[in-house]
Amino acid sequence: MSTTRRNELLRQAARLFAEKGYHGTSTGDLAEAMGVQKGSLYAHISSKADLLWEVAREGAAAFHEALDEIDLGASREGRVAIMVLSVPEEFGGREVQGGPNGEPDVFLHATADVGK
Repeated sequence: MSTTRRNELLRQAARLFAEKGYHGTSTGDLAEAMGVQKGSLYAHISSKADLLWEVAREGAAAFHEALDEIDLGASREGRVAIMVLSVPEEFGGREVQGGPNGEPDVFLHATADVGK
């Protein structure tokens, strides 16, 4: 699988895991999102659990990259908003909404239900 196609698989898996949860996402869902046959996915992944691990690792890398780019001179609220907005949505980033005192309400979706 080409690097571009592999990245697309990770993006689609992250999106589906975020929308449906790990257990709610079937390999058929992943295959459909990629436009391939279900069985052909296993030529590129060893298991759905390993795919979840890769998605989590990529999301963590995006998060840490975003942290490295934050201006430490910005306000605490500004740093949090920049941090959250920097995480791609398919890796759990969410829109920042203001709280009652103007501070950002931050929610990151975790897809850690693999152990259930």
